[in-house]
Amino acid sequence: MHRWTEIPRRLGEERQPLRTIYMCFFAVFGTLANLYVGRLQGVVALVYLIVSVGSLAIVLPFFRRSLFRKADPLYTHRLSGAPWSLTGWRIYLYFIVPACFVAIIQSFSTLIGLFLEFNQSNVPTQPSVNDYITPFLAGTEEIWRWSMIGTVVLIGRLVMRRSWENGKVRGAVFTVAFVLSSVSFGAGHILEFSRDRLQALLLFSMLGALLALMTIVTGRILLVMCTHIAYDLWVTALADVHGYQAALGLLVYVVLLLAPVVTLIWHRRLFDVSPTWRERVTLSAHQATWQEDYQAVAQELGAVFCRRKKLHVDHVGSTSVPGLLARPIIDVQVGVSSPRLKRRERKQLTRLGYEVCGTVYVRDRLDLRRSQGQAVNVYLVEAYGKIAHANIQIREYLLSEPRIAAEYAALKQRVLADGCLREDSYINAKRPFIAKLLQDIYANTEL
Repeated sequence: MHRWTEIPRRLGEERQPLRTIYMCFFAVFGTLANLYVGRLQGVVALVYLIVSVGSLAIVLPFFRRSLFRKADPLYTHRLSGAPWSLTGWRIYLYFIVPACFVAIIQSFSTLIGLFLEFNQSNVPTQPSVNDYITPFLAGTEEIWRWSMIGTVVLIGRLVMRRSWENGKVRGAVFTVAFVLSSVSFGAGHILEFSRDRLQALLLFSMLGALLALMTIVTGRILLVMCTHIAYDLWVTALADVHGYQAALGLLVYVVLLLAPVVTLIWHRRLFDVSPTWRERVTLSAHQATWQEDYQAVAQELGAVFCRRKKLHVDHVGSTSVPGLLARPIIDVQVGVSSPRLKRRERKQLTRLGYEVCGTVYVRDRLDLRRSQGQAVNVYLVEAYGKIAHANIQIREYLLSEPRIAAEYAALKQRVLADGCLREDSYINAKRPFIAKLLQDIYANTEL
């Protein structure tokens, strides 16, 4: 539900006139171009192609930033230090996940086609070279779709500007944008069929919705663009198989269907964070023993990372600020030259009772957790990097500004009172305050 309200908030923050105009133009023109039938069809198609290619440079970077998940489920264990973790992550992201998504789309398309009694294909039985080139352009349809969603969101933000901060309002606007873009995606394919166009509209609208959901879940529009291309290539290849080739195609399809199983085995937390992070959040008054606990943890971690050229261990988070209401978990930041664990370090940390959780809420920050005895969160970050600097600045600012610290404590209590009891919802509810805090800190620093 958080993604459903957070994405429209990000999309609605677009302020660059050129990008906004281009996005809205692409949304409207792309929809009309896909429905146009007339003497100028070739010219319209050429303009659409040019606008689609231009969108790769103008609006795609904005969508990548707006859709990317802070707790990226496809990025989680890249830095974990497990054997072959980086290679395994690359294989997982660039091969297994797309194969999994292609299998899901193919299965979904087959089932919906059976339900609608629609078995037509928009691919010729003997594809030409152009039929294999066209799928590479299909990926830009994802930019067109998100341009439609972004346009509806911007209009909704203008109309509902007084209540835009309400998550339910943003969610309702995003739902309307999602449905309209899915129907437009389906409508853009109906001219490829001479009959049963209503069934074609329903089928491709649902396929469009499925692709949009994949982008929302993963936060990676480029990945879904590649999946879209791979699926179109897959369907084109299937239309050109005969005899033993059909048997080979069936075998490949079975392998693709098994890809989701492999994915879930290899990466159990594909679409969610660890179940332990769903535990109820509790707050505690500041304890004098927390500083002693930090010193003991810092000594342990110093021994683990002693071979690093750069090593800075700091007490961060609310437990590092005396008098501040905090969760009874010691937050320790370890700054090193590279926030990727080495195998030796991973083994030592496992013996000390730490769970390597991956990059959970912050990109390029490896999270480790220990729940036995005094709970500890360890954040492995780049020494002198932006993350390390920001955490220390927040600590120092709260230490020097008791009024701000009191506001922060009050916010925490309100967040829990509002029902944000799980760790993910609790952290997300605090993000605007932390962002404003950093903005004030760096503004004062510049002065």
